[in-house]
Amino acid sequence: MPYFASPAGCVARARQRRGLTAIGIVLSVAVAGCAPDAIRPERPYDAFLDRVQKHCGNLRLGPAFIDTLLRDQDPYLLDLTSRFFNGKVSRQNFVDALESFYNAPADSPGIGCILRQMPAPGSPPPLSVPPAVR
Repeated sequence: MPYFASPAGCVARARQRRGLTAIGIVLSVAVAGCAPDAIRPERPYDAFLDRVQKHCGNLRLGPAFIDTLLRDQDPYLLDLTSRFFNGKVSRQNFVDALESFYNAPADSPGIGCILRQMPAPGSPPPLSVPPAVR
């Protein structure tokens, strides 16, 4: 004898599917809106990080080498340097945050080196790759 679901059971399953679909849509929108530029490459910032790696990699932020922090893509360092590079955090706040999080003195060679890699105010940021020659 074939099994036929009751109409009440069908309605309940349809409501459950709609609820799960709604939750899925809300989560998708929330995740997509968290950091819209997090996956988009930012050439000037990448060039800045390349300069930091090249000129400051052998220096320390507290107990860790800058090279290791960048290679391991340390989330705090990347977030903080991105905010500083894009003008969302002042120089003093940047130094204070590095000092407290990495236990590095404000006048440490590592912090000073990172600060020196910033482009001069008002200058166009350097390109990470040279422009195409035509």
